[in-house]
Amino acid sequence: MTKEEGYILPAEVKERLIKTDNGTFYWRTQLEVYEAHGWLNFGRTSWADRKKAAEILATSHHIGFGEPIGAMDMSKPWVDGHGTHYVSEVAYFNQQCYQEAMKSIVNRLVRAIVRVVLIEDKTILYPNSGTNWRLRKKNEMRRRMLCEGLDILVKHYMPEKQRVGITGFSKVKVI
Repeated sequence: MTKEEGYILPAEVKERLIKTDNGTFYWRTQLEVYEAHGWLNFGRTSWADRKKAAEILATSHHIGFGEPIGAMDMSKPWVDGHGTHYVSEVAYFNQQCYQEAMKSIVNRLVRAIVRVVLIEDKTILYPNSGTNWRLRKKNEMRRRMLCEGLDILVKHYMPEKQRVGITGFSKVKVI
């Protein structure tokens, strides 16, 4: 039984399922798994800022694209009976916010990695890469690209978190 058949592998259950204090079970997102492994601590930006920016992006995607587009609101009177492509103002606003944030990530590969981890909640790592140094190198590159994309989202959502650094004798640059 593989994951392609619709089953969840036992290794994934051990890694992602957590029992909380009150006895209920909680299924962690892929970003929380990476955070638990310490993979979001790369670079200058703190993992808390990266996680907050990721939650904002995921929330705006789920609110903006989560509701059915062609559904009619039966509480409003309609003259004719055909369905419309009505999108609520809240959904439209969140769609615009999500699209602007994804446009701020210029590199397409980084954008794809951010989308896979945050929106689709899938892993970006190659499985069983313990002995193969090429796969370990690719996994490390993907982790760095994820952190790079999250840093861009932090700059997009939280401009007050930008740091001022001195780049030369007379130049001040926002990092």
